[in-house]
Amino acid sequence: MISPLVCSRFYTSEPYEPYSALSTKIRKRAALPRPDKKPGVAEVIAYAVTQEIDLEKLEDFLDSQKLYKKQPLPFDVENAIHIKAVSEVDWHCREVFVLREGIIVFWDMAPLERIELLKEIRKICDVPYYLLTATDSLTFLYTTNSQTDLKGHEIQFGCEMSDTHVLEKYAFSNSLGMSTKLALWEESLAQFFDSIEPLINDLLCERTLRITSQDLLRKTTKLLTLQHLFDLSSEVRDIRVFFSERPSLELLDHKTINYLNVSERKVTLSKKFKHCCELLELLSDRLTDQHHGRLEVMIVVLILFEVISEIIRSDYLNAEINADLRVPFIET
Repeated sequence: MISPLVCSRFYTSEPYEPYSALSTKIRKRAALPRPDKKPGVAEVIAYAVTQEIDLEKLEDFLDSQKLYKKQPLPFDVENAIHIKAVSEVDWHCREVFVLREGIIVFWDMAPLERIELLKEIRKICDVPYYLLTATDSLTFLYTTNSQTDLKGHEIQFGCEMSDTHVLEKYAFSNSLGMSTKLALWEESLAQFFDSIEPLINDLLCERTLRITSQDLLRKTTKLLTLQHLFDLSSEVRDIRVFFSERPSLELLDHKTINYLNVSERKVTLSKKFKHCCELLELLSDRLTDQHHGRLEVMIVVLILFEVISEIIRSDYLNAEINADLRVPFIET
């Protein structure tokens, strides 16, 4: 038996609520406490600004600005640069990791300063994203523990503030960057879902699809483009070799990725892409059937018109013949 909520054409006394096969949209994260609520706690926050950042161009830009100074990283770090604010503000470290994959990770930087730097970096990006949205963040503090660790939403560095934490911050930045890019695809796919949901409801209710074949082709192209970008972002990262040679950093990377559910979210998003492709195929088939149906109707109408025309013409010819037969014979 089909549920009455599936389609309004089934009899029900309840208001019609269109069934959505795309009800799962984007994950919701709990609101984070402000870092100033707990003494000594600061925030690390990641932004996605573009598909890829030209790090060489960024270095030239930073040299011209003279507000941030590039900090040294190991020679085998090729996907990021580490910069630090020249001026000091209280005890804030105000560090930034810029990842080539289009991610900016701020460590203990005020919101206004973050936004200003993001605006400047967007100017040198070839194709910046339309919106700037912070998608993932953690809190951190410095402790007297012997080792750095991630406990819940909080990064606990193993000693007081020191330059020895640079590589650990780089590891956390990469993990946050992966989660941020993944959240970007989740949001993009959720918006795409919203755009085709009315069409799915039309399909469920056996109504005529309110879309043209050209528009459906554009939506299919958009979906395949999103899937391609997602696949590129999900490929094995080059930094895995970097981490494999540094077991302590690899452990922190794994802990952060597990905490942010990156692996599970990738699998779920892949299934959503596949499901959406199948829905577009159904829409395409239905649209093709509608087109064939219209063609059949047009052919029937044309045949009917031709038959009627032939009947009218036959009647006209018969009338002319009968008129000729009624003309009296005149002898010469």
